[in-house]
Amino acid sequence: MMKKRGFSLIEIVIAIGLLTIVMSAMLSIFSQGQRYLRKNRVGTIAGFLIQEKLEELSTPDPSLFSDPNSFNEVRADVPGFTDFEREVAVSSPYLGDSGLAFLRVTVWWQGETGEQTRTVETVKADY
Repeated sequence: MMKKRGFSLIEIVIAIGLLTIVMSAMLSIFSQGQRYLRKNRVGTIAGFLIQEKLEELSTPDPSLFSDPNSFNEVRADVPGFTDFEREVAVSSPYLGDSGLAFLRVTVWWQGETGEQTRTVETVKADY
């Protein structure tokens, strides 16, 4: 009697089924990875936009402490970044010679789950 070579139909169907399950799981993992990459990318851009404004405010300027309202910016689009809005709030608890200024920079963007925001608050001292 001759030995048969090849696979039966049942073996082929089972192999295709297992391959489909494995490929579906891998595609799901890649899809989830892409979502996390996008989320991290926009979060990083928001952080850089905050850092950019804080660096701009870190330059020595005595009027930051005597007239902090002149540095405030209402919520508006960030030039060059159409998906982002930024607001800057500067206040000084003791106008004049206090040498302290409170800085708050907030950035908004639309994420997968709606509006997202990142805020950094810090104190600048002129000592």
